Amino acid sequence: METKVYTELFHRTRVQLDEGVWETYESLRDNILEWKDVEVVPRQYWITIQTERRRFLTIKIKKSQVIVILELKKGDLNDPRGITRDVSESGNSGYGDYFIYIRPGDDLDYSLNLIRQSYDYWENQHRLSGSPEEPQVVTERYHTPQTLDEGVWETYESLRDNLLQWKDVEVVPRKFYINFRTPRRRFIYLKVWKSDVEVRLELKKGDLNDPRGLSRDVSHLENLGYTDYHVRIRPGDDLDYPLNLIRQSYDYWENSK
Repeated sequence: METKVYTELFHRTRVQLDEGVWETYESLRDNILEWKDVEVVPRQYWITIQTERRRFLTIKIKKSQVIVILELKKGDLNDPRGITRDVSESGNSGYGDYFIYIRPGDDLDYSLNLIRQSYDYWENQHRLSGSPEEPQVVTERYHTPQTLDEGVWETYESLRDNLLQWKDVEVVPRKFYINFRTPRRRFIYLKVWKSDVEVRLELKKGDLNDPRGLSRDVSHLENLGYTDYHVRIRPGDDLDYPLNLIRQSYDYWENSK
């Protein structure tokens, strides 16, 4: 299968944008490109803006607004006007704890000031390190809390062992989560928290049959990609039903062209 190349035009034409939305994005982008070593890297579901060292923000273009995800953790942003949305409690992966919603006509200077904080943070981290980071081997245990409640790790292992019985499934740990995928595509990723295991299904709203209502619909959180459903599993929970939900995501991508 050929690797598809995504462009900014792809994001401009995927939905009908309200007047001024694309121009707002272009103005934002052009200002940021004036900073040192910045490049724009369009992806399938978002547009990454990064330097040669690291991504410092992610952009998603919606019908009526531009959503900016700052690569900062809670507490690392100075936002006296309070225009950002703190999403640190939503189970967001990585560093993107702050969202900015920019609409046509909004003051870009203030938003650019917030974005600059993310840019400067990562540029300063690079300078403070003194040397390039050594590649780090990430294992399943890498990003779990040091102290887990009783039974949490065993719950993850039981879930994992069941999934590995399905055809072509492999476990791919990343820095902030654990991927489960086939050669075709990732179908879930998960995080092991102190008291439970959080599973993120790679399904859009409406594609999951969940008669018990176990999953949480997070589509309203402007989640990136396909993960519109989260499922939390605690020690002692019945695994058969969550596995049925996960199977729907697995089957969806295995059956897609």
